[in-house]
Amino acid sequence: MKAARPLAVLTACLSLAACKASAPAASGEQPPAAEITTGLSTPTGPTGGATGSTGSTGAATGATGSTGAAKAPASNGLESGPASEEIVAAARKIQTQLECLRGKAFKEDPKVAFQSLPDFRAYVKKQVDKELGGPKGEQLVRMLHALDVVDPSIDVIDMLIEAAVGQAAAYYDPDTNTFYVVQEMPALMLDSVMAHELQHALQDQHTELLDEYLDQGFGSTDKDLAARFIVEGEATLIGHSWLVDSTQRKLLGANAPEVCHLPGREGGDARAFWPVMRKVVAEAAAQTREDVLNPGLLTKLASSSMMSEGMAESMEQLRAMPVYFFYTLLLPYNQGGMTVYESFEGAGYDWARIDALFAKPPETTEQVLHPEKLKSGE
Repeated sequence: MKAARPLAVLTACLSLAACKASAPAASGEQPPAAEITTGLSTPTGPTGGATGSTGSTGAATGATGSTGAAKAPASNGLESGPASEEIVAAARKIQTQLECLRGKAFKEDPKVAFQSLPDFRAYVKKQVDKELGGPKGEQLVRMLHALDVVDPSIDVIDMLIEAAVGQAAAYYDPDTNTFYVVQEMPALMLDSVMAHELQHALQDQHTELLDEYLDQGFGSTDKDLAARFIVEGEATLIGHSWLVDSTQRKLLGANAPEVCHLPGREGGDARAFWPVMRKVVAEAAAQTREDVLNPGLLTKLASSSMMSEGMAESMEQLRAMPVYFFYTLLLPYNQGGMTVYESFEGAGYDWARIDALFAKPPETTEQVLHPEKLKSGE
């Protein structure tokens, strides 16, 4: 297991952007209010209460976005240490469900822990300094400024650190085999985030790609990003699938069958479940920056308790982020989910096709943006 490369946004799930609370879309109903509770054992006081400003720090400048890097909150209301027994139990239950969805067993249980924002920031900064502290970082900054993709007044490295710290709800670290919660969130969203992150743990236990991808990369920024589409795309697909499956089970209540959605499993015909997911992943893939940052949607989520105070601040930070960073962060999740789904569907819902992508990842982002080329090997 290798140390993480945070610029690959290693499993760090963008709050609301990539891990959007889609239960109402999946079930057609608003979840009962009793289910929308914090799920985290934290001190009294506002959830996710921050002591720093996270709004835009400069005026917009057209295509290049904000003229300054919006700062992440100074605190996440959490103390570093083991997660509560309740959350660990929820993680173990979700692991069993992921095994049914993906058809692979966990070789060992990942650890589950909370991480304070100062500790998370120190971790991110150390990894960013390690990866971009030399000529590679200098070249990236010069390129983004020269192409006017990012305003020259923006400190690119600082923005990358703030983006990782401010937008991550949780992450999986393969170096410690630990799933870290780094932002307070409602229980429903926490479970959905766990499904995504624990899928990364499952990847880590069954493939070499995650180690290669998180270690030194593939010698090309484009190929790194293409691999990220597969790594994050599968986790996004499984996360959404877990949410749909879980919602269906809750609606059925005591009548819900215990099934695995895998070919050959009794009561779990893949062709009876997976086609439903096409619409879910297609809608996510079609989201634009304007869709994600829709003020009306954010207001609705906030009023329905689907979004904590800390998450609302993260969305304000996301709004101030230059367009380049927004899409390079978001696309591997949402568009990647569609890329993996189409490959999976094209193989008759046979996970062997996705295993093959992990064994031989795509060479370019052109292939993952156009799955037909991924299939043909162009």
